[in-house]
Amino acid sequence: MLTQYQKKRICDVRRVLKQLTTASVKHHVKVLSRTFVVLPNVWSPKFSGTTRFAAQAIAKRRIARIVKNKTILELGTGTGGLAVTAVYAGAKRVVATDINPCAVDCARYNIKQHHLEKHIIVRCGDLFQPIRKDECFDIILFNPPFIYVPPNYRHRTYLERAVLDPGYALQRRFLATAKKYLNPGGFLLVSFSNAGMFSLFLKNVREAGWSSILLKRSKKDYDRRLYKLLPKHPVD
Repeated sequence: MLTQYQKKRICDVRRVLKQLTTASVKHHVKVLSRTFVVLPNVWSPKFSGTTRFAAQAIAKRRIARIVKNKTILELGTGTGGLAVTAVYAGAKRVVATDINPCAVDCARYNIKQHHLEKHIIVRCGDLFQPIRKDECFDIILFNPPFIYVPPNYRHRTYLERAVLDPGYALQRRFLATAKKYLNPGGFLLVSFSNAGMFSLFLKNVREAGWSSILLKRSKKDYDRRLYKLLPKHPVD
């Protein structure tokens, strides 16, 4: 018999899959009063409050202080909303990546609209694949696909990749690899939601050798959290 939590997660997956079928029309969204274009086949902040939550957190003075003058790698940039927010919060330079070519085009368009081409570079590829081996950052920012689906699930579209993580394989791969792309003293900023599985996420964090600090939390409609993850063994 399914628990209430499991039933809720199944409803979340069904809701997301239904939304994916409607994400084929160009539209505009607001993130912190800034306008962003969402191109067809790009996951939209319209369907999820987590991007807005993460942007609000980064813009807050307490967190903006730790972003100021830092180099940042943002994974899964989508519309480019968090990369743009980070620069407005004082980041020195941002490299933003996405596996979805449509998202890369979308992010580049929005960055140009905000006149931030000198501060943000967008590259296409899976997680750290577009990053040079000698390239490191002060902060790695990731708003991951947090809805858990069975390990044998196969993505049919890039949009599904934006929200569904079979067996949390992507999450574990990210946590296992991220440290080598951090500067000494660097850390991760990762947002998460109870549309996913907090207990499994935090277990993966611990097993990959990270300690977690909860920076911000919102319980409006969903339990959304922004974590600062620090390597248990400092980066050389």
